[in-house]
Amino acid sequence: MAFPQGWYAYMGSAFGPGGLRARLRRHFHPSHRFHWHIDYFRQSAEAEGAFFTEAPISYEHVWAASVEAIPGASIPARGFGASDCRCPAHLFYF
Repeated sequence: MAFPQGWYAYMGSAFGPGGLRARLRRHFHPSHRFHWHIDYFRQSAEAEGAFFTEAPISYEHVWAASVEAIPGASIPARGFGASDCRCPAHLFYF
């Protein structure tokens, strides 16, 4: 896929092995082992920052809906990062 230059926002959760620390490390220091959609995207994109909570429940779907509602937000690839839910995407382009 080709993604236009610009700013992107990605929503995800970190309830797997290693928790939040492992997920942030994966996003800020990408490995060559690709598993998630964002792993492929990160080949050409640099992570600038992260917002997170250590709540015991996932807010990624609420956050995705909130970011999608921001004026100027668009979905560059339907289903990106959301293959296991009903969200249209978890990656948004500005």
